[in-house]
Amino acid sequence: MVRFLRLASLGCAFALLLSACRKDAIVSYRAPKDAAPALPAPMASSASLPLAWALPKGWTQKPPSEMRVASFAAAGKDGLSADISVVSLSGDAGGILANVNRWRGQLQLPPVREAGLAGCTRRIAPGGRRMVLVDFVTKGLYIDNRYKKRIVAAIYPRGGGTWFFKMAGEDALVAAQKPAFLKFLRSLKFHDGSGA
Repeated sequence: MVRFLRLASLGCAFALLLSACRKDAIVSYRAPKDAAPALPAPMASSASLPLAWALPKGWTQKPPSEMRVASFAAAGKDGLSADISVVSLSGDAGGILANVNRWRGQLQLPPVREAGLAGCTRRIAPGGRRMVLVDFVTKGLYIDNRYKKRIVAAIYPRGGGTWFFKMAGEDALVAAQKPAFLKFLRSLKFHDGSGA
């Protein structure tokens, strides 16, 4: 009996030794590939848009977004840049007063009433197109607590819609880019053949 227990113990020890030396089996499985990274929307050329323009020196074109027909940037000092947008909406898009007050709100300026609209807008006609121009600047330091912010924008009612051309950014940069912005407005050509 003792001999049997010894043999049984020896057999168990041998089996244990064999199982300890056995290598783990290699297991393989299929995993789905990661989704391809989203590519940026292709840059719209002015030929594929309802209008064309002459790009001012120092401006770079950016991809348009869901709301924007076109986007641009004008670089300034200290890594700052002015953002320029072109938006087209149907109808009067709320009217001039509502849009003027929306921009004033973006700069934390108080709204104006209809009677005060003439005092904060100017009528212009770049390229023969009648537009309403605004030029607002914050009272306090709005950007990084170091710079004032300025918005220069033009509203152009055309056909059954309204076009908005807006430049926003650091006060001095936007003021310096205002002549280029007005030149950009003069250069606009609509693809229906009408300059005006």
